Amino acid sequence: MFEHSNQNRFSIIVSKEYQEKGLGKILLDHLKATHNEFYGWVIDHNNDLKLNGENYISPLPFYLKQGFEIIPNQRIDSEMIQAVLVGWRC
Repeated sequence: MFEHSNQNRFSIIVSKEYQEKGLGKILLDHLKATHNEFYGWVIDHNNDLKLNGENYISPLPFYLKQGFEIIPNQRIDSEMIQAVLVGWRC
C-alpha cells in the first residue's frame, strides 16, 4: 500500500504457481480490513504476451468479483500499458 494523489493505492502480483489458491483474495481481504478505500491500476485486456509467449490474462474480472468498481474516465492508454483504475470502498 502506498499513497499517490491523496489516495491509498495498492499493487499485487501473484506468481502463476500461486494463482487460483486464494492468496489474492486473502491479501485483498487484509487491505479491506485495514483501509476504508483504496485504488489500483488493472490491465483490462488479454492482448499482451508474457515472456514465455503466453497471453497475459486480465485480472479485471477477479477484482470486480471482489467488489471493486471501475473508476469512470480513469485509464492509461500508452504504448507500454493499457489499464483502468479500480477502487474499493467499504
